[in-house]
Amino acid sequence: DRRAIPRRAKVSAVLAMSAGVGFTWFTVGWPWVLISLAVLSLSVLMPAVARDLDIAPKLVGVFTAVIYVVASAVALGSAVWISRLGAVRGCQIAMIAAAAGLALNAAASVVATVLAVALIGMAQGPINPASAHILTQRVPRAWFSLVFSVKQTGVPLGFAAAGILLPLLLPVIGWRGASLVAAGVLAVGLTTSPAVFTQGIDNIRTVGSEMVLSASAGAITANETEPFE
Repeated sequence: DRRAIPRRAKVSAVLAMSAGVGFTWFTVGWPWVLISLAVLSLSVLMPAVARDLDIAPKLVGVFTAVIYVVASAVALGSAVWISRLGAVRGCQIAMIAAAAGLALNAAASVVATVLAVALIGMAQGPINPASAHILTQRVPRAWFSLVFSVKQTGVPLGFAAAGILLPLLLPVIGWRGASLVAAGVLAVGLTTSPAVFTQGIDNIRTVGSEMVLSASAGAITANETEPFE
């Protein structure tokens, strides 16, 4: 059947495209999960932190506001150093900052908590510009809406992880222990970043791109021969 060949080509192309998109998501979506976990971790822990450090309850919301103010300021200036260091390296630096902030929070002092808030805000700032930089250069334009939507799933996944994990840990190891566990999750997440398993940072910038673009070309060719119905 002459129609079987282009159909098989289309199926193979779609599968390859899906693999490429999945690889790209792991590059940018995984950091989103971890950074979002760090941001919400402070919010979940803050009532216990405020009680132990004698911080006025009305100031708890201020810490969350500071995270987003710092994140906005860092995001505005992130384009320069992302272009110099690379977007994947930017994601790695953000995860290091978030892990450091959570670990510092366990020091149990007001100053340490303020610095932790600032570090987590700095971590959140470059994540969106860095992930957008990766995706816009490596995903076919026709797939933008799908891939960017999938990428954004990292935010609620990170929030959900923090909302489930931290309340379970609080009664067992306290807020300082829970903060250290969250920092450990970030550290483990950093070591499982795709860049760690490639030969140099430049490879990670091209592998997903080549997979997606190659699959896209195959899908286009197959569709020209046998249009999707």
